[in-house]
Formats: sequence, structure tokens, C-alpha cells
Amino acid sequence: MKPTVSLSLSGYDPHDGGRSEGARREERRREAHLRLLTEKMPAIVWSTDAELRFTSCLGAGLEGLGLAPHEHTCRSLFEYFTTDDAEFVPIAAHRRALMGETVHFEVEWNGRAFAAHVEPLRDAGGAVAGTIGVALDISDQRRAEERLLHVVRHDPLTGLANRAMFLDRLQRCLAASARGEGRLAVLLIDVDRFKAINAGLGLAAGDVVLCEIARRLGRCVTPRETLARFGEDGFAILIEGVGEAADAARLAGCLQRELLAPIALDGREIVATVSIGVALGTLAHGRPEDVLRDADTALRRAKALGRARCEVFDEEMHVREVALLALEMELRRALARQQFRVRYQPIVAIPTGSLVGFEALARWQHPARGLLLPADFIPAAEESGLILELDHWMLREACRQAQEWRHAAWDQPFGVNVNLAGKGLSQRDLVERVAETLRETEVNARSVCVEVTEGVLLEDAEAAGATLARLRALKLQVSIDDFGTGRSSLSHLHRLPVDTLKVDRSFIAELTRRRESVEIVRTIVQLGHGLGLRVVAEGVENAEQVGFLRHMGCDYAQGYFYSPPVAAETAQRMLALGRPLPA
Repeated sequence: MKPTVSLSLSGYDPHDGGRSEGARREERRREAHLRLLTEKMPAIVWSTDAELRFTSCLGAGLEGLGLAPHEHTCRSLFEYFTTDDAEFVPIAAHRRALMGETVHFEVEWNGRAFAAHVEPLRDAGGAVAGTIGVALDISDQRRAEERLLHVVRHDPLTGLANRAMFLDRLQRCLAASARGEGRLAVLLIDVDRFKAINAGLGLAAGDVVLCEIARRLGRCVTPRETLARFGEDGFAILIEGVGEAADAARLAGCLQRELLAPIALDGREIVATVSIGVALGTLAHGRPEDVLRDADTALRRAKALGRARCEVFDEEMHVREVALLALEMELRRALARQQFRVRYQPIVAIPTGSLVGFEALARWQHPARGLLLPADFIPAAEESGLILELDHWMLREACRQAQEWRHAAWDQPFGVNVNLAGKGLSQRDLVERVAETLRETEVNARSVCVEVTEGVLLEDAEAAGATLARLRALKLQVSIDDFGTGRSSLSHLHRLPVDTLKVDRSFIAELTRRRESVEIVRTIVQLGHGLGLRVVAEGVENAEQVGFLRHMGCDYAQGYFYSPPVAAETAQRMLALGRPLPA
């Protein structure tokens, strides 16, 4: 049998008749102390009879409900809670206590939260005569827990849901989708060129931009959709109950339209664009990371196609990703096994036809597919980051070869141009590695020219200019490749430390067919000369193009009209001759 639990706060006990007056006084004194303790304790203590009518109700916790002690004595729990629902948690707990159980429960009532304990109240014979309970007001604790949970599940900068909260909701949505309760979609959003904002304007400015982007994105989502910060410069949106890809694409369009207006920042105006990857949930997506993988694949596709656009994942992308992964593994082996080769394409002075240098171009001697051109492997190398190692190998090999030619007693001036990928330009140790290569090969730095594409310079002209200036301090030459294809390079050109402009081959190809191309090339030549720069035309294919270029005063040219890229041995024979070999 359970111990008897009884409570008397009235000062009278019908069983105390046989006690001495001294014992009764001591009992009353202890009971007064108990009453005082109960009344001052920040809790509510009560008892009921077997009909669940209050027989006592005390405690400082009553004040939080605007009640006075004993105010509800003789009233039933059903009256107090204004319900006849026997399954209502507090009433159900008391009914279980009348059956001999001890019950713990939490309940919210009148805007307050309570943690309660109820157990049987037994008479002297051990029979259940009612219930006795105690409740602690945990409202402050609950609010503190909610604040802590908010901190744990939200991004402190933007106030949006964080990655952990997003993944939790995505997991629940996937489970619901598997039960046939609707389809979901995930949008991964990446702020284009955000690192340039941080580098150029500072981290604080970058935070302001992120908060404004978050605010604008929030205007496009509904309560059924979850917007979260996802990574340093990214966001994610979870859409529940999506019908088809077009629904998600429409939301993506809204997001991009919201960002069309410039963001005002310390007297400047910044236009931030985003690239978006969309993936629809399918039965094949058993885990959150499966959906995120596909959305990320679509996002990378959007960035590869020029940024500021949305791409929806499809199986073709998956096949392409698998193929790229296999190609990346092959590239790693190729670097380790020295399967890459350097081919040298002559650069010729247009007025005289004499040889002035070479551009070093990479080729891959694939063991099964033969000699591969850059288009077959450079995109994969750039995406995987292997381009950094490949570029460094190319620079070292070209410098070594140039020095070998010098030792072969060709004293006439010539140069070797080497391409530098955009990722390489942002590497902190780039200049140190180049300097080390120059020392190792003992090449004359003035005979080496690094080529960077115009698009790379547009990523962050200020940072790129600083790096190029350090390269020029090593006595290297600097050339802007594919010039004329960028959107705003002219505004930066006069401030960039460069020596040569290389006119993009697309303009040269149209030189004899479109008057617009003639004027563009003429303008680039005049611009370069006006800034004291040399101008090289790429992709020259025929004598008619050479005639146009000569008439415009273009300095140099390269292309298949003069020679395709050749092996080092053939290039050495050209050096001996002083011009490309006859076709």
C-alpha cells in the first residue's frame, strides 16, 4: 500500500482528540509554518475531494492568475476550467490520480505556463479521498527556452532560419512527401560576386547587403515557405505543396525582380544579383542532403552559364555531374603522371611577319583518347580547382623552356605568354609562387607575360589590379585576354597595370563580314595605343583579316593563318628562322 498523503491547512484534525494540549499546540504551530510556507512559495498548492471539487487552494502563484487563496474552494475543476471535456489534460490528470496514479503534466492557462504534479490524497485508512497537487509557474523559464531555441535555430545577422532549422523542416517535409502528402521544392540562392563586395567595401558593408537581400527575399515567401540563411553568402527556400517546376521558377523570378533596385550603402548604390538552383523533391530523395545536392548542381549550372539566372535540376545535369567527377579524378591522375603537354602558338608582328613570341597552351596526352584540347578538360579543371595546379605547372614548364631556348644562343628578343585562371589571381600566395618559379628557372622575367581574361578583372577590379601590380613588380608583362567581351572594363582599364590588350577572336572572325566588328576592333586598337599599350589580335585565319588589321595599325597577331600551336622542338626551329614555318 502507498503511504498515506493528507493535507490539512484549516487548523482542525478530527483525529487529534486523544493528543495532549501541548501536542496539539505543536501541531498547530507546524501547520501555521506550513501555511506560511505554502502561501509565500511561488507555486500553487491545492487539494480536491473525490468529486474533483477544490477543498483548498493556496500559494503565491495564484497572483499570476489574478486569484486569491481559497477563491475556488468548493468549485469543481470543470467549473474552473470552464469545460466539460473529461480528456482535457488537467482534468484527465486528476481523474488518473483518483485511480491511484501520480501524474506530471504541463499546461498553459490564462497566458501562463505551469508544470504540475498531482497524486492521490488518501484518508487515514489509505483509501483515495481526493487529490493533492502542486504547480509551478514556468512562464519565464518557457520564454527563456524559446529565446534560446530561437538563437539556436536562427541566423543572428539576418534573423532568418539557419541551416539546422532548414534541414529539420526539410526532413519532415520529405517524410510527409513520402506518405503522399504533397511535393516539395528547394531553392538554393547564391549572391553573385559577394566576395568582391566584402573585399572592396568591407565586412560591415557586406553584412548590410546581406540583411537587405534577406529582407527583400522575405517579401516573396509565404508562411508555408521557409526562408533560411545558408552559408556565408547564400540563402535557401523550402516550398511545401509545390505542383511543378514552373511554380518554383515563378518564385525564383519574383526573387530576382526584388533585387533589381539598387541597394543604398554609404552614398553608393550596389546592384546585387543572385543565381538560383531549384530541385523538386522526388521519391529518390530519402535524405535532405539528396535534395540539396541536386539544388546545388542546378545552382552551379546557373553560375557557369553567366550568373543572375535560375536553373532547374534535371537528370541531364546529374549525368553531367557524374561525368565531371570522373573527369576530375582522371585530371588528378594526369597531373600526378605528367600527362600534360605544352604547345606554343607563334605571336607575329603584323607589319614585318617576324616572330616576337609564343603563347603557351595546355594539351592533355590522354592514354586512351589521344591529345585533348583545352575545351575538353579546362572547364572541369576550373570547377574542381585543379586549374591552380595546372596553371602553376604550365608557368614553370614555359619558363623552363624559354630559358632553354636562351641557352641555345637565340639572342633576339622573344616572349612567352602564359594564361592565369581567375581562381589563381585570387590566391594569396600567387605572387610568391610565381617569384619562386622565376628564381628556380632563372628565366628573364621581362620575357614572360601572364594573360588574364577580361571577365576575371570584372570580378573585382580593385583586388585584381593590386595583384597584377605585384606581378609587374617582378618585371613580368601583363596582358588582358579576350578583350572586348566584358561589360564594364573600360571604366577600369586606365587604372589597371597592364601592357597588352588581346582582341577577342569573336571580333576577328567577323572582321571581313560585319562592319560593326571592324569598328569595334579599330576602337580597341586606338584605345590601346592611346593608353600606351600593345594590341594583339587572336584567331587570325586568313590574309584578308591580316590586311584589315595592318590597315588599322594593330601591332601583333596570332592564329592558324600563321601557325597552329606546335611542340617545343618546332617552336625552336621557328626561333632559328625568326618567323613561323611555311605551311
